[in-house]
Amino acid sequence: MDSDLQLKASPFLSPSGFAGKMKPLLFSVVCLLPVHGNSATIASDRAANAAYSTGWSNGSNGGYGWGSSWTLNSSGPSGTFSAGTALTLQASTGTNAQAVRSFGGALGIGQTFSMDYYSGTLEMGSVAGFKLENASGSLLFEFDCYGGFTPSYTMTDDDGPGWKSANKTTQGIHIEFTLTGASSYTIAVNQIGSTTVISRSGNLIAAAGGTEISQFHLFFNGNAPSTTSNQQSFNNFAVVPEPSGIALLGMTGGLLLSAYRVRRRTN
Repeated sequence: MDSDLQLKASPFLSPSGFAGKMKPLLFSVVCLLPVHGNSATIASDRAANAAYSTGWSNGSNGGYGWGSSWTLNSSGPSGTFSAGTALTLQASTGTNAQAVRSFGGALGIGQTFSMDYYSGTLEMGSVAGFKLENASGSLLFEFDCYGGFTPSYTMTDDDGPGWKSANKTTQGIHIEFTLTGASSYTIAVNQIGSTTVISRSGNLIAAAGGTEISQFHLFFNGNAPSTTSNQQSFNNFAVVPEPSGIALLGMTGGLLLSAYRVRRRTN
């Protein structure tokens, strides 16, 4: 250490300084602001987690921050679930496979739910994707991937299922769904490793039970003669960020700046 380097008490931090005089106000701000608020906890999960080392089954509970373990069900013996490089739904003609998981609280404004999705080549008549639902299981938003000669993505919201994109890719896609208001959203879909983005803004379905997004629901309604030729794979689920924490820092910083300006004017 340099011999002329000394630690000095900053007047800013002294009891008579700015921070000392502002301490009651800062304490009041921190006490009045909610720590968590009405938002989901930060969450993450991926197929490589130890919980899936022996497969993906009903009650699997990989990752952290979620409100529940996985609930898996299918309509027949050919509706199955597996884990490897991704979590995979399999279904043949006339059967379906579904996987539901709750968030750690309803999604808050400014939070984003994201995941990777690989649809591969879907047979004619097959449809797969994901739904966002309220705590009662009522549909608020749906993203569908349809198979056939003109494969497409369809999104269903308060405007109905009318929006359609012909830009379906057989490569994996990354999906980011962001809640922008109490019932409004934006969604961005891009091919993994590409800059091509499909984006949309809209409003959630005004469902019975409210528009708070409490769970996501993966599904696959198959229409192929064997399960191996029709698989839908998902991975890298996440919820970010913690909006109340951002609000806390932003509001505290704003109050500090305002108080500092007042202090300067009175000196």
